[in-house]
Amino acid sequence: MRNIKSKTMSRLRKGVRFHPTEVELLNYLKRFLRGQSLPSQCPIRHADIYGDQPPSVILGEEKVGYFISRLKKLKNSDERFRRTCANGTWTGQTSGIPIDNLKGTVMGFRRNLKYTSKEKKQNSTTSWLMREYFVGDDFFLKNNIPKQDFVVCRIKKIIKEKKIKDVAVTEQDVAGIIEVMLLRETQKTKEKERNSNLSDCFEEIDWADDLLINIDDFGDIIGR
Repeated sequence: MRNIKSKTMSRLRKGVRFHPTEVELLNYLKRFLRGQSLPSQCPIRHADIYGDQPPSVILGEEKVGYFISRLKKLKNSDERFRRTCANGTWTGQTSGIPIDNLKGTVMGFRRNLKYTSKEKKQNSTTSWLMREYFVGDDFFLKNNIPKQDFVVCRIKKIIKEKKIKDVAVTEQDVAGIIEVMLLRETQKTKEKERNSNLSDCFEEIDWADDLLINIDDFGDIIGR
């Protein structure tokens, strides 16, 4: 395994966010496979994704991380790869999905995987998803280089939110929910007052109608 030069490990400037497209990630992988260095501001690191470390250790405190890793075959003569990792397994959710560029050319492929731990932790609020990008055999033939089982991976940490009455919310949302509840109660009170006023108004109208009827009766009496 060739090492990614240390300059690719440098952090981005404050306020700069690394958010490459799928085509860009595949281009980074192709540069690596050709033996070319990655841009100095590219925070893609080398990691043994299918080694003896779980994703919580590999990703650390980050929510999203990008890594180049080598796939490991179950057997030398087997085309299948081993997906175990420390105390768990990366379970495939999809097979190779083609990734096209703007011209419609297939640049590579993507697999979606989810980490499943062998240790059943009750009330676990954290999970990990991964997108694994790889190139086809035609890339190695075209560039006249031996086939290498390297992939570039995007790992994302998912933290489940707390629930209040079966509604998923974060702690910051609690104050907002209380405010909405108070607003609804205020609206209900105003609605009751408005309905009460309308009821009084209808009673006054009924009284006026009775008065008009009595006046008509009085007219009849005079005309007699």
